[in-house]
Amino acid sequence: MKNGKKKETQPKPYAINIRFDDDISRPLRIYSIDSDKSINEITNDAVRKLLKDLNLIPKKTGE
Repeated sequence: MKNGKKKETQPKPYAINIRFDDDISRPLRIYSIDSDKSINEITNDAVRKLLKDLNLIPKKTGE
C-alpha cells in the first residue's frame, strides 16, 4: 500500500533571463523562471563562468 505522501519534485526552469546592463561595472543578473512561475536569481559562480566562457557575458575591458 502506498503512503499518501506526494513525492516532492523541484520545478524545472523553462526560461532563463540574462540581463545585460550598459554599465559593465554593475553585477550581471541571471534569473530562471520556473514552471511554478517563481523567479529565482542564479548566483552560481560555475554557471556564470560557463556563460562567460561561451562569450554570452561581455568581458570587462582589460580581461
